[in-house]
Amino acid sequence: MKVAELAVRRGVTFGMLYLLILGFGLFGLSRLDLDLYPDIQFPVVIIITSYTGANPQDIETLITRPIEGAVVSAKGVEEVSSDSKQGVSLVSLKFDWGKDMEQAETDVRRNLDLIKGFLPDDSQEPIVFAFDVSMQPIIMMMVSGPYPLDELRRIADEEIAPRLERLEGIAVAGAAGGLERQINVHLDPVKVQAYGLDVNRIVGAIYSENRQEPGGYVEQGGLEFSVQVDGKYQKVEDIGDVVVGSRMSATGIQMIRLKDVAEIVDSFKDSRRIMAVDGAPSVWLMVRKQSGANTVQAANRVMAALDDVKKELGGDIEFNVMYNQADFINDSLGNLSSSAILGIIITFIVLLLFLRNFRSSLIVATAIPLSVVATFALMDMLGMTLNVLSLAGLALGVGMLVDNGIVVLENIFRLREEGRGAWLGAIEGASTVGLAVSASTLTTVAVFVPVLFVPGITGVLFKDMSFTISFSLLVSLAVALTFVPLTASRLLGGKRGNQIFAKVQERNRFSKFRENYGRSLDWTLSHRWAVVAILVGVIAITVALASSLPTEFMMEGDDSFQPVTIEAPVDSNLESTLGVFDEAKAAVEGALKPGEARMIATDVGIGEGFASIFSKGVHYGMIRIPLVKPAQ
Repeated sequence: MKVAELAVRRGVTFGMLYLLILGFGLFGLSRLDLDLYPDIQFPVVIIITSYTGANPQDIETLITRPIEGAVVSAKGVEEVSSDSKQGVSLVSLKFDWGKDMEQAETDVRRNLDLIKGFLPDDSQEPIVFAFDVSMQPIIMMMVSGPYPLDELRRIADEEIAPRLERLEGIAVAGAAGGLERQINVHLDPVKVQAYGLDVNRIVGAIYSENRQEPGGYVEQGGLEFSVQVDGKYQKVEDIGDVVVGSRMSATGIQMIRLKDVAEIVDSFKDSRRIMAVDGAPSVWLMVRKQSGANTVQAANRVMAALDDVKKELGGDIEFNVMYNQADFINDSLGNLSSSAILGIIITFIVLLLFLRNFRSSLIVATAIPLSVVATFALMDMLGMTLNVLSLAGLALGVGMLVDNGIVVLENIFRLREEGRGAWLGAIEGASTVGLAVSASTLTTVAVFVPVLFVPGITGVLFKDMSFTISFSLLVSLAVALTFVPLTASRLLGGKRGNQIFAKVQERNRFSKFRENYGRSLDWTLSHRWAVVAILVGVIAITVALASSLPTEFMMEGDDSFQPVTIEAPVDSNLESTLGVFDEAKAAVEGALKPGEARMIATDVGIGEGFASIFSKGVHYGMIRIPLVKPAQ
């Protein structure tokens, strides 16, 4: 028994089957994560090592070169690049696409452990991680309130960030900008020399007195008491009381304390990064999601939690969101969804215009949502996300999804016109063109399947689009060979169906079109060489125009957010770079219309940790301009 015949004669079974597919598809859609692009794992491991106060030359000699020599022998390394900046060493290792990055990161750590003892003692521990796109902030906001910058920074670090990091899907909420408290110890060289002290011993004494050691326990009778030793400094005066040496005096041994040879100042850390909003120094909070987490849901949880955080902190803290990636994702996916729905509506109208029957048009148009919804089930099983590329694949395939159904329905329509019964016409109509529509669909799928095997980032990016188009086309073939004849045998049968085909003479409204088309075919066949010449000319013009078009890896989207990078001369210090930024900010303000920008944020200098990857030095920075959306 043929597939079409089986579907027609077992209508209830196939009806339940399609309801089941529809249910699985809608369930899969509810589980799909929303993201801007597919989950891309770049084959890059990055090593960041901070060495405060060291210039780029010292960083290169003392840190970067030893690290390069150690990690270049890690298994699978194809390329090693480094960047030595003021106080920061950045070493990048590139592996082949498809490499297990967890194993690669482990191999790099093992090699790095061999040379840690040769790095400067006062340099920080190297940070090793596999580069992940999800490490980019999903939300950037400004924290403001009636507090000085140092208190705002403390509130952001100790009060706000921990609350946000407890939210599902959030990895890190890090503060930047403002002022960070730092206790500075200014040694008096004259007094140090007079007491005969060694500077290294003084530094060692300061660190050794600021340790928390376990105190053990004490048993008394049937009770046991834990001994707690407060070894950490509790106040600034404790630092001044640290014993750094001793000397003999007339009264015996005299202890030399730190306050005797130094001035202890409760101050702030020297900032190598200045962040401001609308010209005023400010504290920023950058929220990053966990790898694989739903970007939109994670961002929505943060936005929903801000009101609660504000109430817990007394209500005088304000959050001014500068960038929210969820807004851009929702806008992008919303535009694509609207385009796909509009395409379905236009397709139905075109079908109605040519088939001249609502039931017939509805049968074919139903193939689109069935094929798309079934594709959602596959995407969920494969762990894919609903992103710009996967949704673009579905939107692109809307027009192709009805092709098979149109061919099958038109053949059923023709047989019904010739007098076949509803069931027999549906079975024969689908069976006679089944091989043709199968070959047509498979040739189209054959165009997209090779994309799955394209190496590099291109294959990773467009894999989702290839999957969605190919699977939706295969589902549309199954729908055309089963669902279309099934519904045609029911909706185009009976008394109503006979009335429809009794008006078959209405087809004559397209008779002039068919006559003109026939004459054009006659002319084409009688002037073959002229047609070939025209086609060759059109192809040549197309190739010439295509070669003149500009190319880029990914088109720029309108996310109502405009970054501007500015780079001063390499030897510029932070103060002179800020002067350049003031001029650039004034130029930006002059170019913007009143009310066009929500704020103008400047970020100048070298960041710490992950932020140092995108910084070139104190001579480099960025102006971020969140714009008011056109709809607003």
